[in-house]
Amino acid sequence: MKLQSFNEKHPDEPRTLLLRAWLEMRKGQLETALELTNRYLETNPNSAAGWRLRGEIWFFEGEVTKAVEDLKKSKSLKDEASTRVILAKAYLRGARFEDAVTELKNAINLPGVPMEARLLLEETYRQLDRKEALAEFYSSTVNEFPTSVFWLNRAGSYAIDVGDYEKASQLYRTSFELKRQEYENTPGKEMRFDPEYASAFDGHLRSNILLAGLPKRTNWKPKRLDGIFEFAKPYLDTDYSPLAYLRMAQAKLLLGHKRTAVEYCQKAVDEAEGNETLASEVLLRMFLLLGPDEVSKYCLEILREDPDSIPANFTMFNLYKVNRQYLKSLPFIDKCIQLSDHDSRSRWDYTAKKAEILTLAYERSSDNKYLESAIAEYKSLLGKMPNNI
Repeated sequence: MKLQSFNEKHPDEPRTLLLRAWLEMRKGQLETALELTNRYLETNPNSAAGWRLRGEIWFFEGEVTKAVEDLKKSKSLKDEASTRVILAKAYLRGARFEDAVTELKNAINLPGVPMEARLLLEETYRQLDRKEALAEFYSSTVNEFPTSVFWLNRAGSYAIDVGDYEKASQLYRTSFELKRQEYENTPGKEMRFDPEYASAFDGHLRSNILLAGLPKRTNWKPKRLDGIFEFAKPYLDTDYSPLAYLRMAQAKLLLGHKRTAVEYCQKAVDEAEGNETLASEVLLRMFLLLGPDEVSKYCLEILREDPDSIPANFTMFNLYKVNRQYLKSLPFIDKCIQLSDHDSRSRWDYTAKKAEILTLAYERSSDNKYLESAIAEYKSLLGKMPNNI
C-alpha cells in the first residue's frame, strides 16, 4: 500500500519499478518480479541493485547458472557483502564449494557484513568436515569479537566436539563471566533465565566434567569435580537450578554415587516444574545420563501422583518411541494433546508427533488403519495451518 501510494505521487521515479519487483519476489510471484526487473534493467543497465535482484529471482527459480552470472555482474558494479552472501548460496546450490567459501571469506571482511555470512561460512565448513578451517574460523572470530557471548559459546561447543575440553572450559568461562558482569553492572536487573547465560553456565560445567575423565582412565582427576559442585551450588536457587542439578548428578555418577545422582536428577525435574519445555528437556538429559529404566520408573511415579503431568507423559511417549513400541506410546501423546490448550502451538506439535508415530506404526505393520489415522491427523493440522508446507 505504501509503495502504491508513493508510485502515484512519483510516477516517473524509475526505482519504484525495482521496489515493485522486490515486493513481488518477496510475495513469491517470481515471474512478475522477473518481468519488472527486466524492464528496470533495460533503462538502468549499470544498476548493481537491479542485477542483484534478478540474480536472487533466478536463485529462487532454481536457475543457478543464470543466478551466478547476474550476481557476479552486480558484484563487478558494486562489491557488497550481501551480494557475496547470495552468490555464495548460489555456488552452494551448484555444489561449487570452493567458490562459495572464497565469497564468504571475502564477505566477512567487508563493511556492513550481515551475521548470515559468518554463520553460512561456519555451516559450510561443518558440512565439508574441514576441521582445520573450522578451528581457524573460531579462533579468528573470537579474536575479532572477544566479548561476543554468542561466538564464545559456539567456539566452546566446537572445542567439546573435537575433544579439546581445556579450551572449551576457558571459552565458556570467559562467556560466563561476561554475562555475569552484565547482570552485576545493571542495577535492578534480575537474574532471569537467559539462553546465552545458560549455555555458558552449562558448557563450563560440562567441559570440566569431561576434563575430569572417566574412572578407568589414567588421567582421572576427581579433585576437579569438587570445583564443579562449588561452581554450581550458588545457582541452585535460581532459574538455572535444573542445569546445575543435572551436571552435579553427572559428576556424582562419575564418582560412583548413583543414588545421589538419581536424587539430583529428580531435583532437576522438580525445579523445572511449571516449564513444560524445560522439564521435558531435563527428563531427556536424565534419560541420557541414567538410562531408560530409571527414567521410566521415575515418570511412572510422577504419573501415579499426577496423571496430568505433561512432561512425564511426553517423556514416556519418547521412551516408547525410541524402543519402537509405537502403540504403547500413543496413549501418552494423546494425553499431551488432551492437556494442551485447544489452539496452542504445543497442541499442534504434539499432534504432528502423533501423526509421525502412526506413520511409523503403519510402516512396521502395513496395517492401513494407522496410515488412515495419520492422514486424518495431518488433515486436522492443515485445517489449523493451511500454509504449512
